[in-house]
Amino acid sequence: MAAFCLYNNASSLDAITHFHNIRLNYIGKRLDRDNGSECIPKALSLYIQTLQHTKVLFSRRLLDALGRLQAQPLLNDHDIQKLDDIDLDILGRWVVPDVKNFTPWIKSDALTKQSAEQTLKAWSKKAFQAFLERGAATLESSVDFAAVLALRKKALDIWLAAVSTTLTHSSTSVLEGLRDLFNTQLKNILLKEAQALLSVGDSVKSHLNEWQKTDASGRQSLWDPDLLSLDVSDGATTFQRAITETLLGQDAKITNVLEVYHAWLATIETSRQLIEDLQDTKWEDTLDEDEDEEFQDSTVDLLTKDDPYLLREEQIKAVRQALLDLQGLFEDVIQTFDSNSEKAAFVLRLIRDLRRESPNIMQDDEMEFAQGIVPELHEILAEEILSKVPASNIIPPVKNIARLPGRSLWEKTPELPIQPLPSTFRYFKRLVEAMEDLGPDLWNPSAVNLLKLKLHKSAIDSFASKLEQLKSVDSTEDKGDADEAEKKEMPVKTDPNPARDWRIQLLLDAFYIRDVLSVQIDGIDPLDDLIETLQGEIDEDGIAGALQESAHEFWNRTQLLFGLLSHH
Repeated sequence: MAAFCLYNNASSLDAITHFHNIRLNYIGKRLDRDNGSECIPKALSLYIQTLQHTKVLFSRRLLDALGRLQAQPLLNDHDIQKLDDIDLDILGRWVVPDVKNFTPWIKSDALTKQSAEQTLKAWSKKAFQAFLERGAATLESSVDFAAVLALRKKALDIWLAAVSTTLTHSSTSVLEGLRDLFNTQLKNILLKEAQALLSVGDSVKSHLNEWQKTDASGRQSLWDPDLLSLDVSDGATTFQRAITETLLGQDAKITNVLEVYHAWLATIETSRQLIEDLQDTKWEDTLDEDEDEEFQDSTVDLLTKDDPYLLREEQIKAVRQALLDLQGLFEDVIQTFDSNSEKAAFVLRLIRDLRRESPNIMQDDEMEFAQGIVPELHEILAEEILSKVPASNIIPPVKNIARLPGRSLWEKTPELPIQPLPSTFRYFKRLVEAMEDLGPDLWNPSAVNLLKLKLHKSAIDSFASKLEQLKSVDSTEDKGDADEAEKKEMPVKTDPNPARDWRIQLLLDAFYIRDVLSVQIDGIDPLDDLIETLQGEIDEDGIAGALQESAHEFWNRTQLLFGLLSHH
């Protein structure tokens, strides 16, 4: 620096300014993107060293050195005379007097302590701002959350170890700047990690666009003998996975999407754990023991409480938004289904599995993924089942009303039916078989209740057509009774009344169906209206109660045969 003053006829302050400019440029070069993010701690160290060196220079070291240069002719300086390159002991006699007697004069800038600190702080503020700007640009290329956290730790270690011995424009501003520098990039990484969930949506769309109808009969059963041949070593992992996939209907499409989701989930969980680990960092070991206790406490709180909280909230926000975006994608794709039950089942299973394995960071969140579209998918399933097993099959039309199936099995006095019509029993058996063919794992309580509600309403139509047929029979019987009344001399003999028997049987079937389809209905229950109508037409005390008891008893005996209906 003394040489700079001699060469440029510069003052001591000019020399320090030149020193600052060189260091500032070099800090910028250190932070060049091509050097990678590892250069950030090195640039920070150079910034701190410059401040510490400047403090030394302002403590008269430079002025003393310059003063010694001005105390005597330059060529009389012992250090200069020892220089071999100029050979003063040989060539000195040819040096002209003006050169031999040249004594440097350097402008003195004897700064006060206050002005020296102002100069140092001005450069500190300018240099640190440049450090932050170039550092942020360099960090943009860093996408590894753990690597950026490691850089953060290294940079903060460097600063906290030097804070007690380094004069800056504001030690608080430096700490806040470093925190903001790394937190900004960490938040960006968390956002990108969360947004990667859309790759799950891309996988779903790809499978739906390339959809090929699958054979329901080819679906593996839990009782498939092939399962017995699976490897049961190492804790029977393969066997357990096969059982789970079969039980949950996880075919190759589902498995493929879940692999993408699990990879995303692992990334989110790794970052979550790293954020949690920030709370355990022992910054007290880095801070100078002589540092102010209040400063130590506030610094530790910022780094172990505030920063983890900030990053955790940012991750929750990003993951929540990513789930909402995926939910929106699901809402869009189901509009292309055209009531395709297989596609609906595919998406339902995915929604169920995504809910079952939601990110740990969202455990306390009340968000229910895809809650709005699940009823629509259940609607598609219910319509598919009722199209295969229409409710008109419950009481199919018969040509001969005089023949009532199961009439010979009536018991008690008077004779009453003790079980529903065979067609009613067969209908619910086929209904459950259709549900199982579509996939037993799909029928959660909401789906079953929706199916029951639809069946509740459509079952009435089957009864209505039968009652209309019985009314026509009643009209014919009334005419016959009038003709018989004219023959008063003949003794009256009670003939079997098939229409009445049918109504009694239909009443028991109505009670039975109400037990099978036990579900809460808003407003008037059409099945209750039907039961009331049938009771009025039979008009015999005690019959309705006995029929209801028989229907309920038969349901208790047979409900295990209709597991998907009876368990909800």
